[in-house]
Amino acid sequence: MFTMNANLYKIWLILDPRRVLVSIVAFQIVLGLLIHMIVLSTDLNWLDDNIPVSYQALGKK
Repeated sequence: MFTMNANLYKIWLILDPRRVLVSIVAFQIVLGLLIHMIVLSTDLNWLDDNIPVSYQALGKK
């Protein structure tokens, strides 16, 4: 199975854990907003007509 290295904790001596966590949270927020903006700019936009479009309906166009 997967065994962890005994010295893996030393990465946190090099990297500041607070900065790493803030960076991960900021990246997740930006990625989520980007994905929503991309989806809202396509035919899958659920805000225009309040009718959800399935992928099957898009394939029949």
